[in-house]
Amino acid sequence: MARAPAGAAGCVTLGAAMALCVASAIFLAAAPPRQWQRGVQDAQPAAGGPSLHTTPAAAPSTISSNSSRSFTISNDRFMKDGTPFRLVSGSLHYNRIPPDLWADRLGRARALGLNAVQLYVPWNWHQPQPGPQGVLPFEGWRDVAGFIRTAGEMGLLVLLRPGPYICAEWEFGGLPAWLLQQDPAMPLRSGHPAFLAAADAWWGALLPQLAPLTYERGGPIIMVQVENEYGYYGGSKPYLRHLADLIRQHMGQQVLLYTVDGASVLPLAMGSLPGGALTTVDFGPTTDVDKAFALQKSFNPPGKSPPFCVEYYTGWLTHWGERMAHSEAADVARTLADILAAANNTASVNLYMAAGGTNFGPWAGANVFQKLAHGQQLPGPEQWRLQQAALRQQQQQQQQQQ
Repeated sequence: MARAPAGAAGCVTLGAAMALCVASAIFLAAAPPRQWQRGVQDAQPAAGGPSLHTTPAAAPSTISSNSSRSFTISNDRFMKDGTPFRLVSGSLHYNRIPPDLWADRLGRARALGLNAVQLYVPWNWHQPQPGPQGVLPFEGWRDVAGFIRTAGEMGLLVLLRPGPYICAEWEFGGLPAWLLQQDPAMPLRSGHPAFLAAADAWWGALLPQLAPLTYERGGPIIMVQVENEYGYYGGSKPYLRHLADLIRQHMGQQVLLYTVDGASVLPLAMGSLPGGALTTVDFGPTTDVDKAFALQKSFNPPGKSPPFCVEYYTGWLTHWGERMAHSEAADVARTLADILAAANNTASVNLYMAAGGTNFGPWAGANVFQKLAHGQQLPGPEQWRLQQAALRQQQQQQQQQQ
């Protein structure tokens, strides 16, 4: 955060969308009802309750390779084991939820009607000091594989966001502060050799633990994100390609990769990886959904653009000292209904957030912008060059598709 075949899914009403939004808003307000305590996959909606026509995700029974399992894209649809599939997901951050509450929060997400969860992996949470000895044991609160396994046991698929930069309103966007101690002038989130060496080593410790949990191997991980809203920061395609190659090296060639940026031309041109990862968008209430998904489609190859809002903002962040951020429930529900009705009721969505959790200790992030007079921001020469190159590439892609 920076700021079924087509036609068979049925119609999603505004009332159904409102029900989902209201349920999300009160997600943590009370103890789980007794009926939530039974097997989540056996839970049935109350009589007369709204149906979002989501497809449940079967909990994996093994972690061994299974060639019959696949998660792919065809005809602008997600395909799970060869069948069209709509993702109705929500973001939960294991690092903001004490581990003895993981099963509770994931069970609530499943009872909410979600079939997937999306989570970040904050680098600095796991490696507060440089070098291999600086990586803390992947256990207890840092047992990210355990969190993912629990999600799978709840019948939830997983969208993994390993960074290396995550934003997430988390301290330094998940980057460890010791990167600045090593070389204060080193450009972060770039192809600088020192940054790549540190990021490669970190992923070398993290990703092999999660590789057995990919969907093709019997686990719940269906997609892995490359960087995070990179178009708001840079536009280095070699850097993004390096990350994509590294993910596939550790997690397998079949894993579905994606990028996400805001639904406007410049960040998408800067942050997408044509031919290397699915381009997706994020946006909030009152957005023109059809326009946003049409823009997303222009950045993907023909037939390879399932409409997907990877961060749909059910709320907003509040900076220290500000009045608490407020979102109109009617606006949130109306735009959510538009998303679910888009592309003949086949579009996918991820609620950001499904459960916000708590920033313990000093882990809350901060937004700092360097501005000129009148609040304007001026890109440097390198940023300007990258922007122009990305826009030219986008124009060439659109001409080729015409």
